[in-house]
Amino acid sequence: MKQDDFLVNALRNSQEAGLPSIEVSPAQGQFLYFLTKLSGAKRVLEIGTLAGYSTLFFAKGLLDDDSSEVVTLEYDPQIAKVAHKNFEESPYRRKIRLLVGEAKDSLMKLVQENVEPFDIIFIDADKANNPLYLDYSLQLAKTGSLIIADNIIREGEILNENSSDERVIGIQQYLEKIAAESSLESVAIATIGIKGIDGFSLSIVTK
Repeated sequence: MKQDDFLVNALRNSQEAGLPSIEVSPAQGQFLYFLTKLSGAKRVLEIGTLAGYSTLFFAKGLLDDDSSEVVTLEYDPQIAKVAHKNFEESPYRRKIRLLVGEAKDSLMKLVQENVEPFDIIFIDADKANNPLYLDYSLQLAKTGSLIIADNIIREGEILNENSSDERVIGIQQYLEKIAAESSLESVAIATIGIKGIDGFSLSIVTK
């Protein structure tokens, strides 16, 4: 699959900076772009930026409107510098707002500021905190919003009830919460590709 030059550059900048290769695959990124484009999303919240590769797919898919925006959260200031460079070298630098600091603090601030709800929320940060990120996501969403969580399969480890991996436990708790949440309709999608076996969960806010 041929990629836009700014996406190729983003991957190269990430590699040259020595960042871990844990971003979405090109096919997964294209899937996120299609979801954004098809839904007519104007506002996207991304929890977990890394080098901003997935951020750029979201920005590309945004509704062509002056108020369209991706707000993305990154914990590490050094990693945020790489992401900022990638955004500046893309056609979408004015549509991306990068917040640096602990995600829970940034999310709390967004809630306190009573920001306009987001059409899409993408959870792809430290998996142990996924249940907490869901709580904030529900406060920042509206009826019809789409909440996406990445890395929910972990090569089948999600089925291990005796796992001691806090990432697996966090995802298990997250999946239990979305299943029990009456305001959500959810589905899990397994993906197989260059990243191995993994997947997304998709949840629509229904009320």
